[in-house]
Amino acid sequence: MNKYKQLTLGQRYEIQTLCKEGKNQKEIATSLNVSKSTISREIARNSASGKYTAEEAHRRYDYKKSYRKPRVLKGQIILDIKSGLKNDLSPEQIVGDAKLKGKAMVSHETIYTFVYSCQKRQRQSKEPLKEGDLDWINCLRRKHKTRRKRKNLNQNRSISEAEVLKEPKVSIELRPDIINNKERIGDCEIDTIIGKDHKGAILTVVERVTKHTSIVKLPNKSDEAVTEALQRLTKKLPFKITSLTSDNGTEFADYANIKKALNCDFYFAHPYSSWERGLNENTNGLIRQYIPKKSDFDLYDLEYICRIELKLNNRPRKTLGFYSPLQYLDRNKNLITSCT
Repeated sequence: MNKYKQLTLGQRYEIQTLCKEGKNQKEIATSLNVSKSTISREIARNSASGKYTAEEAHRRYDYKKSYRKPRVLKGQIILDIKSGLKNDLSPEQIVGDAKLKGKAMVSHETIYTFVYSCQKRQRQSKEPLKEGDLDWINCLRRKHKTRRKRKNLNQNRSISEAEVLKEPKVSIELRPDIINNKERIGDCEIDTIIGKDHKGAILTVVERVTKHTSIVKLPNKSDEAVTEALQRLTKKLPFKITSLTSDNGTEFADYANIKKALNCDFYFAHPYSSWERGLNENTNGLIRQYIPKKSDFDLYDLEYICRIELKLNNRPRKTLGFYSPLQYLDRNKNLITSCT
């Protein structure tokens, strides 16, 4: 197959003629010496009222071509993008924050394109960064070389039998609608992040409605350490914890005592079903921006952990209309009252 070229008006007339003769797309592609997908896209994109005509198709092509000029970013928009990246905002958060403030801004996709193009130019120049320059990819929360597609797994395995404790585990399937529909503040997802060589742990507690995040450094991953940390945490939170949802890790084996100490409900997701606690898993990914995988947790003191927590709770979130968790919490105090 030759290098791809745009179809000409003459080729479009040929497509029109072959379509009238009842030829299928494969036959048309063979006649024009192009791929079948080229013909498929051409007919799908440039037909009018279900009918393909050469003149209308070429008119549409010329119209779209006039808008293919790359967007040139300059002025205040560039400054706002750089400022947002320096403050650890994602491209979507930069756009949302600008919208709330009434500032001009391009789409988040344009920002991603801009970031990757700048990074490419830096690599090609092979020159060291000058003062004031950004290491573009490292400014992104997840430093992928290319953007990756999300996967939607529908696998769902049954929950394992509960250990012999005071009371059985309660499956996430039995979680009431008031939690699933996020109708009150106080329902949280919890998880742990493990340090290098399985030494040290961090407990993360994320409120489902406001995305308010609490991060507690643990001496180890034991269930006793988790229970004690949750008891201390409840004294600091601006809301009462009414329910917790976790995975089936051994660190949550003391769930009966946690329920009693916090006077809350406790639910378990299905094994190997991390998407059932998607908010918590995503939040752990955000924390990894500041504490990379295989890090030695002894290098991070309490002050550093608190700074991360403060950043996340003051960061604009797309799902909150680009308000930060603390702002959203302040604007929805009526939901706190309803769950106390």
